[in-house]
Amino acid sequence: MIVLRGAGLNSAHGALTVTRRKAFLQGVATNIANPKSIAFYAAIFSAAAPPHVSIETFAAMLAVVAIVASLWYGFVALALSHRRVADVYRKQKRWIDSICGSVITLLGVRQMLR
Repeated sequence: MIVLRGAGLNSAHGALTVTRRKAFLQGVATNIANPKSIAFYAAIFSAAAPPHVSIETFAAMLAVVAIVASLWYGFVALALSHRRVADVYRKQKRWIDSICGSVITLLGVRQMLR
């Protein structure tokens, strides 16, 4: 069992417990349903994949995406599960989001100009 102590997950009587499987499936569903994720991966595949990619190559690309995304989101979940890290993130969230959004926008503009 995983004990979630994040924002909105504390109940009046203590922490809410969720099985690892349920937490994992909820994270996968959230990511798949996120239109920004779909747009991001569509942009990456359209820029990186050759025009006539084989099914094996495409499957390998999807596997790499799944592995990298799992590692990244796992790292973020572990990092933000520490109170001090989560507190710093909450305090600096606006700046972090602005910087990350600007970087993504600049990368998009750079891709457009190529």
